[in-house]
Amino acid sequence: MATRLRRPGTRGTAYWAGSAFAAVLVAVLHFLVRADDEGWMTDLRVYLDGAHLPATALYTTPLGPFGLLFQYPPVAADLFALLPRDTPDAVAVGWNAVSLLALQAAVWSCLRLAGARRSVRAVAALAAAVASPLLEPVENSLFVGQLNLVLMALVACDLALLPRRAQGVGIGLATALKLIPGVFVVFLLATRRFRAAATALGCFTAISAVELVRRPVETAHFWATLGITPRGEAPENLFSRSAWSVLVRATHGRADLAVLRTVLFGLIAVLVVLLVAAIHRRTRSTSDAVVAPLLAWALAADLLAPVAWAHYWVWIAPTLVLCCRWAWTLRSPGWGAVLAAVVAAFTARSQWWEVTPYREALALSPVELLETSALPAATALLLAAMAWAAGRAPVHPAPADAAPACA
Repeated sequence: MATRLRRPGTRGTAYWAGSAFAAVLVAVLHFLVRADDEGWMTDLRVYLDGAHLPATALYTTPLGPFGLLFQYPPVAADLFALLPRDTPDAVAVGWNAVSLLALQAAVWSCLRLAGARRSVRAVAALAAAVASPLLEPVENSLFVGQLNLVLMALVACDLALLPRRAQGVGIGLATALKLIPGVFVVFLLATRRFRAAATALGCFTAISAVELVRRPVETAHFWATLGITPRGEAPENLFSRSAWSVLVRATHGRADLAVLRTVLFGLIAVLVVLLVAAIHRRTRSTSDAVVAPLLAWALAADLLAPVAWAHYWVWIAPTLVLCCRWAWTLRSPGWGAVLAAVVAAFTARSQWWEVTPYREALALSPVELLETSALPAATALLLAAMAWAAGRAPVHPAPADAAPACA
């Protein structure tokens, strides 16, 4: 009997076609539920409007329904100039579908770094596309039209898919689009991946140099006024969830408590760095040697940032996927309880239970302070639990298509 031959790549093509369909479906459902709410696509409108402004007005013109300023490097304007402006609903759905597909790519890449089988990666990535919008950071990124999910995919795919010689290109590109992913260059240096760090810096520098030639006015203005300290980012803002924002709100911004805030933040920073270092050290000889420190670093960067809006925390999605994999192997009730608490914190949106979005943040009651601190508290708990669990789960044998060495 003749054997039916399968064309190479058919299964992979079918999978990603299904992934794209799932991303579009979830994006459409999200549009139907949220499109009438105030603030829908606020950031995407800023990107699209800013991309079509003249050079001298890119960073000075109030944009969108709330009069926000364009605060990304000029190359981001080039990216969004590729999108049409005459069909805003279609662009919104399309952008969110791309973001959800990027989320799947990030989850798939993180599990590849962890040595998971292809079937496990496929199921987890599809599940993430459907379930992750329940997490506040992912839903908020979709709601305002942010690009953090795309940046996350660039970083994760860089380390999971590129050969050793090319690693760092994705991180460099992500940093050129938005400076925040530059924290992963520090991650590469801290984990002694000097070649990848140099590649990332070289890619970022090359893109910035090209933009300086193409858009000299915008580039000069960005680095002179916005490159280091973007405007309009008060740490006490209720939308910011960093540890520093929690301390500012808890001390009601009092000038006489500035030293106390600084000391407490320094202690928190030292503790967080020690937890990330412990995760790195305890997973060094396991299949999680790259992905666990990477995810811990991403969450720690959000926790220790001067401000951290909800959509910064999108790395919680692949982190929870990895932690669920650990829970499956550890079979620990305590670990399961920690995961349940973290998921609850990232889905409950407790900061809006009693506090209206634009209320004076320095006049919160103790209960309201606790409610608005759920995300950073849950992140600190998760990092501590990861430091405990790191290295305890059995080493997973690497599949045939395991990620390349990241050294």
